[in-house]
Amino acid sequence: MPKHLSVYMKNIHKKTRQHFILASFLIGLVVLTGFGCKEKPEDNNSNKSEKRGNEMTYDYKDIKQVIGDMDLASEMSNKEATVDNTAKKVNGVDRGIMMMKDGYTYSGLIKDVVGGKASGLAEAKYEDSIYSLYVNFANLLEPVNGDFYEGWLVRKDPFDYISTGKVEKIGGIYSNLYKSKKNLVDYNIYVLTLEPDDGDPDPAKHILEGALKSNP
Repeated sequence: MPKHLSVYMKNIHKKTRQHFILASFLIGLVVLTGFGCKEKPEDNNSNKSEKRGNEMTYDYKDIKQVIGDMDLASEMSNKEATVDNTAKKVNGVDRGIMMMKDGYTYSGLIKDVVGGKASGLAEAKYEDSIYSLYVNFANLLEPVNGDFYEGWLVRKDPFDYISTGKVEKIGGIYSNLYKSKKNLVDYNIYVLTLEPDDGDPDPAKHILEGALKSNP
């Protein structure tokens, strides 16, 4: 075989080997990437959330209570809430005073019952014939599709509960402020629910629960 033809054939074989090695590498990379990105089976007991913009969100239909007082949730769903006709509107001045956290004699941590990371602190007092409740929350996910948070005060014995209204976002922090002419200190369980915008006044899915106790 002429020398120039021999050199030419060697170059072809060399390029063929290089292409084969490159192709093998790419195939291996695709396989490994595919296995690495394979989705895990969905846990039917987990609550779904998604990120929209800079905030995590979740939908009412995706939420399920997994811990906490299941009997409490059942009792609340089987009995209508009492309407507090003595509730007072909390205006801007009242908000500022209540959020100063002055003179509260009852308090309690409000804990997540849906497997999330949210929490809250509830504080209450009965002073000068006025009951005041201030609850602030951390790490609450943003509701979507018109859903909203609502607060509730519960008395275990005899069982009764009242709504403390829709939770508001004040200064970027979710808060629930409530005032009443009734002495509600024996309503010492606080519940936060996630409500669909369906016009139903009954409590929906429990997100946080906790008890208020007398401060030492």
